[in-house]
Amino acid sequence: MVFLDHALRSLGHAAGRVGGAGLPDITAVRMVADRLELRLEVPHPTAPPPWAVDYSGCCWSIGRNDPLPVDAANAAAYLAPYPALVGIGYGADGDGDQWLLDLERAGSVSLTGDPQHCLDLGRFIAAELAVNAWSEQLSVTLVGFGAELVPLNPERLRYTEDLAAAAALLRGQRGRTVTALQATGSIVLDGRLADTARLCVIGRPAARSRLHRVGARCRPPGGDPRPRRRRTRPGPGRGRGRSA
Repeated sequence: MVFLDHALRSLGHAAGRVGGAGLPDITAVRMVADRLELRLEVPHPTAPPPWAVDYSGCCWSIGRNDPLPVDAANAAAYLAPYPALVGIGYGADGDGDQWLLDLERAGSVSLTGDPQHCLDLGRFIAAELAVNAWSEQLSVTLVGFGAELVPLNPERLRYTEDLAAAAALLRGQRGRTVTALQATGSIVLDGRLADTARLCVIGRPAARSRLHRVGARCRPPGGDPRPRRRRTRPGPGRGRGRSA
């Protein structure tokens, strides 16, 4: 995952430069043994080197041995542009590819299936967000479950039973980010400079429905305004899942 962190910070650095290609609007990331792939929401045919773009413009890729400006010595000086990326499972073909979903771009994700498996996956997601190196500019509110996870990283995780307060935090963050983007440009990195991204991980089905109704989704402004809901079904007996 060090390679993923350095590659994304390098991408953010290249996209933020004057004349840069801009950050791609990604939905997911695929990690294989020697390669990283970004799956894009819409075609973006121009990528900064050493990133390669496929014929569709919807997949950017980079090799593990490609040169990057970010390494262990200077990573802290560069912003991570996608702090809400989280692992959700592995490919069905058995070749070891790992998939990560950008929860911020997805907007609203529901876990379906066995309730205990859903809670297990929810805890896994929260724990990963607490420790991922690229999630440093992220605040996660656990609603109704997962209080025992907060000590993993109290600076990123908080617990509450108050859904209304959690929704208010999301609305406030969105407002601040919109203001920042209107004042300084249209890329996600500008919002990162103004505020920390905020997510809610909710352990009660009724609470999830209520949060969706009030429209308090953690989505980067300036993109596609249509509501997004994605479903993930956890695999039995595992802390990972498959998306639907």
